[in-house]
Amino acid sequence: MIPVMTMEDIHDATETFARYGVPADRIFSEIMRARYLDYVLFLNPANQQYGISIEDLYDNMKQTAEKLGMYEGDADTYVRVYTLALRVDPMVFAPGVSPMTDEMKALVEYGIERAEKSGKTVLFSGVESYLPYAGRLWDKLADKRLAFVVKSSLWKKRLQLLFPRCRFLLPEDLAHDEVKYDYIFRGTGEGQGEERQLLPLLAEKGSMDWILPYDHFTASGDIPDGIRNDVRRDGRLSGYFDLAMGER
Repeated sequence: MIPVMTMEDIHDATETFARYGVPADRIFSEIMRARYLDYVLFLNPANQQYGISIEDLYDNMKQTAEKLGMYEGDADTYVRVYTLALRVDPMVFAPGVSPMTDEMKALVEYGIERAEKSGKTVLFSGVESYLPYAGRLWDKLADKRLAFVVKSSLWKKRLQLLFPRCRFLLPEDLAHDEVKYDYIFRGTGEGQGEERQLLPLLAEKGSMDWILPYDHFTASGDIPDGIRNDVRRDGRLSGYFDLAMGER
């Protein structure tokens, strides 16, 4: 379970990482490494049953150096780094992640609640608009076949390391996705065409909640016209809400 961290927790964790030889700008890399190693190493049934040695953990850490850099401390200290990295919320230490508005938090919580009550296949799109909630989504929906759509190939790589049991797609991957989803949450973001790619991915009895800037739906042009026609043709629109987010 990923903890909710207070400012004091974040400060204490940052100081502890520093004592272990991990400066603030390296913390996120060590969290990605630890979560990746935890997944890969414990795919092995023998490791699940008997655990792993300090030396094996350290050797496996070295094998990730090309991708995530080298940890310069000794094996005994790396065990402490690994253990701490697995106990913190990774997104607290992620670079370039903006805080979420209260409105966005409420919408994602609504999406989580809807996903929990749906079938097994779940997709969350527009993830950049709610990155701080990535860990909570994983915790709350761990029993689902969970997929995410991200715009950035960098964030696709980062999140795949943090949550290796999930699927991560770029918008251009959607046209080739063969999974039918029982629930889709479409967050905010750029790229109007993605909505039309998501509709065909719904399972026969699936549902989608779709956060759409008002002008994307009301404007004239090929994409807005296509979106409106798709919704009308399918006859699947069950309701809509008007809400303000920030200045919009």
